[in-house]
Amino acid sequence: MTKNIAIIDETFDINITSSYHLAIQVSSKGVCFAILDTVRVKFIAFKNIWFGENLEDESLFDKLDALFLTEGHLSRNYRHLFFNFICRKATLIPAPIYVDDDKESYLDFIDSSSDSEIVLSKLIPGVDVFLVYSMPEKVYQLANHHLDDPSFFHQASPFIENAIISSKGKSSANRVFIQINSNFADLLVIEGGTLKLYNTFSFKTLKDLIFYILYIYDQFRLPTQQTPLRLSGYFTSELLDQLGRYIRRIEYEEFNRSFTYSYTFNELEQHSYTNLINMFRCE
Repeated sequence: MTKNIAIIDETFDINITSSYHLAIQVSSKGVCFAILDTVRVKFIAFKNIWFGENLEDESLFDKLDALFLTEGHLSRNYRHLFFNFICRKATLIPAPIYVDDDKESYLDFIDSSSDSEIVLSKLIPGVDVFLVYSMPEKVYQLANHHLDDPSFFHQASPFIENAIISSKGKSSANRVFIQINSNFADLLVIEGGTLKLYNTFSFKTLKDLIFYILYIYDQFRLPTQQTPLRLSGYFTSELLDQLGRYIRRIEYEEFNRSFTYSYTFNELEQHSYTNLINMFRCE
């Protein structure tokens, strides 16, 4: 069960945050952030603030506004600041045909944009595509108002980049990656080291989630006994038990070994926060 967590290394120095990097991840259910000491390339602080319920619209905006004002670590000056709002609406456009002025129309193919949303895009160099996504405009405005020049991300950017990098050197291997959020999931299929599918899908029950995963295995003719399924995000032991009936090789995403971590990070479930950590690899 996700909970409030606050950990900090004794070497953290509030007076030199201008040499640190900060990554913030926001969802309708909570906020978490991590601080990286760029000199030692070491994570030295982490906090998870769990709302306890799914907040939407004004309730979420008010909660974020208050949090930005009261959470001292978020008001400091950092060398670089990364901000990710977890949301479902996103699509990939190949870089050679991407036109920035058309980014709103790209999203209309999957879901009409509303006046309360802002459409953003980010190049994912490893696969030469632009990720086009939307987020509530009020969240975007709050982040820009309270934070010092944040770089914005969609959760698919670190998710895809990490999957591509971790699949290098495994050219013959097929792998399925899934990142589970509160009521939807991001899914990737890697074949021969190449991205074959990125998609998001909503689910209400574990049965829905398992059905879609098995559907992808079937559509790509991936043998469930040999093809690994790599999990990240928030999931329960019940899901693992049910998936284990069909898929033999279930793996859990871990923290990136390009960084080092304070011993205080040992208490974290790594698969829940890999996207937060991997934002630091995206620029």
